[in-house]
Amino acid sequence: MLDPTREVRQLKAGMFKVWTVWIAMFLTLVLALIFAFLLGGNVEQVHHPRNIRQITQILYGVSVVGLILAYFIRKYMLHRASAKPLPEETSNTPGQISPYIARYKPAVVVSLAIAESIAAFGLTIFFMEGKLTPFLIFLAISLVGLFLYRPKFEEVEKLAISIKQSSET
Repeated sequence: MLDPTREVRQLKAGMFKVWTVWIAMFLTLVLALIFAFLLGGNVEQVHHPRNIRQITQILYGVSVVGLILAYFIRKYMLHRASAKPLPEETSNTPGQISPYIARYKPAVVVSLAIAESIAAFGLTIFFMEGKLTPFLIFLAISLVGLFLYRPKFEEVEKLAISIKQSSET
């Protein structure tokens, strides 16, 4: 089990940093939405509508597959992180990031980046087609991914416990 005072405090401080990444990614999506609304219908259509329809359908498929893959990538990264014991010389001085957060953060950032890239697909279609609706659909899918893969304290707590167990054996 975790030391309820020092280790939990370090995890919470580290989670603040991970949540900061999540908030920055969320704000990026909000800025993209504002940007798209400000441009409105002023985007000139450059490509043939048939090609745009095909590209949009392909990107919808890539988005759904990406969200599913992000789940498995995150799960795999967390499993790998929990299987490696901590080095014995690990010392947590105040202000230093917890080694558990250091292993948790990459898995979160990768899954969030995949989720956020879906909005970039929508923005691309918006610039090609000049219509806001496909962008809003991609943005909604991206927001779902951002919500699903948000940082969770329970996950980092489980990771810390399993790392401690593998370090003890």
